[in-house]
Amino acid sequence: MKIDEIYRRYHLPPGLQQHQLTVAAVGKYLIDYWQGPAIDESAIVTALLVHDLGNLVKFDLTGSTKALDPTLLTNEWREQQTQLRAKYGYHSHQATLQMLQELGLPEKVRQLAAKMNAADVCQIAEDSLAQQICEYADLRVIPTGVTSLHDRLVDLRHRYSHHPGWDNEINFQQNVTCAKQIEDRLQQHTSVDITQIPPEKIQALLVKLPQFAIQTN
Repeated sequence: MKIDEIYRRYHLPPGLQQHQLTVAAVGKYLIDYWQGPAIDESAIVTALLVHDLGNLVKFDLTGSTKALDPTLLTNEWREQQTQLRAKYGYHSHQATLQMLQELGLPEKVRQLAAKMNAADVCQIAEDSLAQQICEYADLRVIPTGVTSLHDRLVDLRHRYSHHPGWDNEINFQQNVTCAKQIEDRLQQHTSVDITQIPPEKIQALLVKLPQFAIQTN
């Protein structure tokens, strides 16, 4: 099944599709220049393409707060959200994992996606290289596209300042330190400067990735 078919199946908003495709493009870019220990490219790219599959259930589409994507403030998208919530609940991460199970994705893919959480970046800094690639790719993308690690962390703090891990300066600086550790470790195994990702490389991958074939059990 191709990834664009999966996105249609779960009624993913265009912005959410673009986010996952961009994160996957960053991950694929790292893999293309990887010189470290063997990693499972297919599992990593697949996990990145589906890591936020259930996020529509958590969006506030009432218009009572500033929406990340104002184009979703329509009755059509509210109805799609209502249907998804009825089946998968209101917790986006759990909804995503349920969808991945439903799709029959391999256990390795589901585990990579399950652990992706910027609030757990210090734990991930001690995890496998595959898990660190997944987390780092997500830590390089904001709603408008690829950015620096620092700017993404600042963005996360701004949006999740009321969540544990981002709610005070000490926790934030710990996350910054751990994220930089991940970046430094991945740099050791990559033949290009991963802090400078050429936009044209990402654009080329964004053309190809919607046709990426997902392997299911």
